[in-house]
Amino acid sequence: MNSKTDSRRYLPAMGPFLAGLRAAGIEDPVCEFRFCPSRKWQMDFAWPERKIALEVNGGLWSGGRHTRGSVLKDYEKLNAAHARGWRVFQCAPPPKGGRLPKRQGVHIPPYLTEPGLWGELTQALRGPA
Repeated sequence: MNSKTDSRRYLPAMGPFLAGLRAAGIEDPVCEFRFCPSRKWQMDFAWPERKIALEVNGGLWSGGRHTRGSVLKDYEKLNAAHARGWRVFQCAPPPKGGRLPKRQGVHIPPYLTEPGLWGELTQALRGPA
C-alpha cells in the first residue's frame, strides 16, 4: 500500500469479517503493520505473532497502483515479507456495489470470498503460533 492510502479505510467493510474472525476465536489484526524496520513497508492487516498478513489490493477497477508498473514495488515488498518468514494472503475489493455473501452464517466482504481465501486464512490463524 502506498503512503496515500490507509487500510483503516477498509475497516467499516471489514466489520463482518472481523466479527467472523471473532466468532472463529481469532484475534483482530493489527492495521498498517510495519514488518521491516529498514523500510516503510506496511501490511494492511497483520497478525505479527503468527507472521500472517492480509493485503487488500485496491485500485484494480479504477486504474490504480495495482494495474500499473508500480505493482513491481508490491512484488518487492511481498518477496521481502516471504524472505522474513511471513505468509501473506492477498485479495481485491470488488467493483462498487458488491454484495456481502454469507459464509457459515457470517457475512463476509466479497473480496474475502475469493476461492479458498476465508478458509485458508482462518485455518492459518487457528494453527500453532
